[in-house]
Amino acid sequence: MKRLISMLIAVIILTPITIFGNVPAGFVPSEESSPSREIMPDQSVMNINNISYWIKKSSAGTNPGGNQANYPIGTGGLIYKDGILWGVKVTDGNPQSPRVGGTTYNSGLKAGRVVYDSDGQVIGSTDPADHHAWRVRSDYMTADLTADAANFGASVEDVYDQYEYDWNNWPADWGAPYDDVNSNGSYDPEVDIPGYPGADQTIWVVANDVPQIVDESGNIIDEQNTAPDAYGSDPVGMELQVTLWAYNNPPTNPLGNVIFKMASIQYT
Repeated sequence: MKRLISMLIAVIILTPITIFGNVPAGFVPSEESSPSREIMPDQSVMNINNISYWIKKSSAGTNPGGNQANYPIGTGGLIYKDGILWGVKVTDGNPQSPRVGGTTYNSGLKAGRVVYDSDGQVIGSTDPADHHAWRVRSDYMTADLTADAANFGASVEDVYDQYEYDWNNWPADWGAPYDDVNSNGSYDPEVDIPGYPGADQTIWVVANDVPQIVDESGNIIDEQNTAPDAYGSDPVGMELQVTLWAYNNPPTNPLGNVIFKMASIQYT
């Protein structure tokens, strides 16, 4: 039975949960052919307000400069490293139960989505090399991106190009949130607004612990068993989607000192 668990965390940090079932479909496009893959293929940063917060495309914490999150931005460390962790009792034929997975200081996940056949059975996962940390900013075309680029460690041109690429190719079909302006149920970059509705900046990543990597025909082309890297447990069969969002408010406004984090976990 497939279950999807959603959690909301704010950095400074909060949490609700809902459960429902849904089977995603499709494969990643050939992102590696885009110049944007050279800019930030593995990690990105929330930095539109008074907090900076880094995340890898595998959903794991990363701490360039020593900390994953800094508050006030550009100064002291708020979070050294964080992640989403689960412990579950499993009845899938493998006697190892309970099992613990996810990410803490070590990551038991890899970037990519779980892949199903036409009957809804798991056949593997997409190639981590075809994924990156997706980041959009609603005002990127008119905003001064100098501070954004300096915090990220890239040129203004590269940051602009990455925002443009992610806006035009936003993975809404995989579960990334967006504002469906014309209410037609399909993402259109000319009309709709990618990212968490109403937010000024959003990062979205997808990761899983399914070892088998398959191509577009469903053939196994590789295997990466990352689950034991966390706490030694076998994989459970989880897909994790993480959404980060924030608002472009000054430090005098409470929303200028908060980054929100929502995690959706699907047991496959």
